[in-house]
Amino acid sequence: MEKITKDRVEKLLREVPELRNNDLKLVWAFWSTYDTNRSELNTISRDEFVNILSNPACIIRLRALIQNEEGNYLPNNPEIRKQRRISQEKWDEYLHREVHKVDNPRERGELI
Repeated sequence: MEKITKDRVEKLLREVPELRNNDLKLVWAFWSTYDTNRSELNTISRDEFVNILSNPACIIRLRALIQNEEGNYLPNNPEIRKQRRISQEKWDEYLHREVHKVDNPRERGELI
């Protein structure tokens, strides 16, 4: 299940750049996209919250793994990068990779 969850977290970070800066928004987006629909989140019981929704700590750890260890989908807000201790060197490497990325249909999730 963790592999599926990591892929889902990565997809959200790729498709919605603002989620790279805010763990709470990322968790909410994950829950409303994958665990339940948005209208159900407003009426969910405590038991459903515990038993149905993905663990927010797991989602946040996966975001940290993707950003900090793999160096992908880094925060675009300089203050957040500073809070998370992402060095200027790491940010420059990330930008270099993104600018020089080959236009690869597989990376965009398209079939060839």
